[in-house]
Amino acid sequence: MARRRYISVDAEAPPGFEVILEPTRRDLRGGVVALWSRDPDALVARLGALRDKVRGVLLCPGAAGQRSLVGASLWRYEVSEEALPTLVELAEAFLEPYSELFELRNQLGLRELELARERSDRLTLVDKLETETKALRGLLVARTAWTAAAMTALVELNAGELERVDTADLPASIVGFLTGEPLSLAGAELWFADGGDWELQGRSGALGAVALPPPGGGAGVTQLG
Repeated sequence: MARRRYISVDAEAPPGFEVILEPTRRDLRGGVVALWSRDPDALVARLGALRDKVRGVLLCPGAAGQRSLVGASLWRYEVSEEALPTLVELAEAFLEPYSELFELRNQLGLRELELARERSDRLTLVDKLETETKALRGLLVARTAWTAAAMTALVELNAGELERVDTADLPASIVGFLTGEPLSLAGAELWFADGGDWELQGRSGALGAVALPPPGGGAGVTQLG
């Protein structure tokens, strides 16, 4: 609930009103406020543009029940001298709906901020999703093109190039094919089983150390390091 203040700008204040001869912006804008002045026109002039920021009621002596709007949310309300002893109760009755209204406005403002933040987060998420989807789509296209090129190169190698290579140069041609375009592997080695041991036939690129199983053992090759 919005904070309520009862301020008199006159030295002689009605019961329940706090005397503040020169109220500050903080005094007037900390919630809803009931002001008392015997010279309301002078007070409105002193408020200047601030009167459109003050929310509440300006009470003053005059024709009982006469009221007018002197600011965006500030009412001038005239009361009789006889009503001064109970003026704070009258002010409370006036401020009650104001207080509830301003509380609803504050909640609405907070909700609007939350919705704006949610919309911003959603847009950020959508942008991120679109960016990642675009990147994945590009990767898929590149991988598809690479696979097609690799298969074409492999078919061409099998169809004719291997037949034109001397037997002695065959291992070098094979590992060169694996590390060249379009496969572009980092490294490749070709080993033949020679009796009970392995014999390196060709190497290309940087493969690193490998641990080979015994020939005919059926185990996979392990790369070290």
